Amino acid sequence: MTLEQQSQNSLLNSFNETRNTTLQLVKNLERDDFGVQTAVFMSPPKWHIGHVSWLNEIVLSKTQQDYKFFSEELSEYLNSYYNQFGKPHDKSKRGVMSRPTVDEILEYFEVITNRVREVISKPLDKETMYLFTMAIHHECQHQELLVYDLQHLLGDQYKPAKRNESPISLNKEKKKIRINGGLYNLGYSGKDYCYDIELPEHKIYLNDYQIDTFPVSNAEYLEFMNEGGYDDYSFWLSDGWDAVEKNEWNSPMYWEKDEDQWITRDFVGKRKIKALVVTPTRELAIQIAESFRAYGQFTNLRNTVIFGGVKQSKQVASLQQGVDILVATPGRLLDLMNQGYISFSNLKYVVLDEADQMLDMGFIHDVKKIIAKLPPKRQSLFFSATMPKSIVDLSQKMLGDFKRVTIKPQQATAEKVEQGVYFVSKKNKPKLLIHLLEGRSSDSVLVFSRTKHGANKIVKVLDKANIKSAAIHGNKSQLQRQKALGAFKDGSLKVLIATDIAARGIDVDDLALVINYDLPNVSETYVHRIGRTGRASASGIALSFCMGDERPYLKDIENLIKQQVPRMGEHPFLEGADVVEGLLSKKPQARNKNRNKSNNTRNKNRNWR
Repeated sequence: MTLEQQSQNSLLNSFNETRNTTLQLVKNLERDDFGVQTAVFMSPPKWHIGHVSWLNEIVLSKTQQDYKFFSEELSEYLNSYYNQFGKPHDKSKRGVMSRPTVDEILEYFEVITNRVREVISKPLDKETMYLFTMAIHHECQHQELLVYDLQHLLGDQYKPAKRNESPISLNKEKKKIRINGGLYNLGYSGKDYCYDIELPEHKIYLNDYQIDTFPVSNAEYLEFMNEGGYDDYSFWLSDGWDAVEKNEWNSPMYWEKDEDQWITRDFVGKRKIKALVVTPTRELAIQIAESFRAYGQFTNLRNTVIFGGVKQSKQVASLQQGVDILVATPGRLLDLMNQGYISFSNLKYVVLDEADQMLDMGFIHDVKKIIAKLPPKRQSLFFSATMPKSIVDLSQKMLGDFKRVTIKPQQATAEKVEQGVYFVSKKNKPKLLIHLLEGRSSDSVLVFSRTKHGANKIVKVLDKANIKSAAIHGNKSQLQRQKALGAFKDGSLKVLIATDIAARGIDVDDLALVINYDLPNVSETYVHRIGRTGRASASGIALSFCMGDERPYLKDIENLIKQQVPRMGEHPFLEGADVVEGLLSKKPQARNKNRNKSNNTRNKNRNWR
């Protein structure tokens, strides 16, 4: 590829990127926003996107023989600067023009984009390349103006939502360039294309000065504010200081103080909910919202989470600021919908997460009420670890002719989870639990109880044995649950006791051991439980306690996963019928022979007692 071809490809790529950026800036606008001019020094968005297209058309007319303009009417409206191309349109009247329409401007934008793209895809002379490069730079300049005008339009009128984003520095090494004073020639005197402001050529005297190589960042401007920038007149020229005092300025127009932190307001305007995620538990809702924030930190998407058990005022305030993605539990969602705080008129996507659990927990009637109030034209997605007939029937009723996608067979358990079952009487379960936990001070252990009362009893038993633990279940306050879960996640709490409802939101890195203190009476729940460990590239262990009347549950589990859970051998608390089961059992063997050596060593060193 020649240098000329490389340069031309670069021009085409720059043009495409620039045009796409312009469209991205206006993609969130409502149709009514395009024609609004908030002040005489502002311009409506439709004028900006039309004007940058018009200048591209001017370049086309200068470089293409017998070029025919798209529209004389458009050319008159979109020329507001250049006397050489006719009488400029009055800038102050850009916002009172209902014609051309927004649709006409958008059509014009597309047509000119295609015309330019066709021209610059072919070999060009240097002068033509220069002119189209100039047009690209001109559009980039107007993108900055468009951002400013959008801030003025939406920031002043619609009080947009705030980005959770502090002012940042560019982290560029600051350098200054010295410009020597003297007499300089400015302007243009040739016959080729130029801007009106370049005429006529003239001389100007400049004193010595310095200029930074990079613009002032938000973080640097914040330093200026913290050092008294708006309080000390010595930082300002007299006209500037008069403006500061007259307008009572203390920060840039689009900065706001949130407690002790300055944040910047965006210019997207009032957001309307585009995506809804419904999930059964508070913990899971919080976890999903945290994931949205992490994955979407470099996007312009805003999300919030609502759930019961706490006052609704903060959640309502967040909704009123506007959100793109709403994560919610069914009860609180339906409550706020009935109060009129939530509108789904712009909803495009709805996700029902943990659909099987939603059904088990009795939320299905609330879910049906929610679904009935959503716009019919939307994309609906149901996620479920298992697909019992009840979920299939529900899917058909709510989704109609749906597409089923299976990522992993329903019967599969976590591939890297070593499983085992201890046969033990009810009275010996606490003793066996303590026996297993002793000496595991460095491991994170999640213990499942079938009931809330049972979870509390386990905490008391462990407390007497000087083993620190905490329980999370539906009777705990939201603050208590979040505090316990937070401590478990950061490693300050090593043993967490949970019911199945509360455990849906637990996602802990390097969870070493899951103990089923009570076997679940729903076999699918077993898969959920042991899936808390052995995630990503880690391995894990899942041990279960089984007393006499729980053996039918064990049988159901083994039928579901299509394998026998390995029996653990002797332990100090075998008695009665459990002795027979225990003595006839073998310790579980690793099922993955290809597991790396470090994992094998790690598992062999675990004390299963």
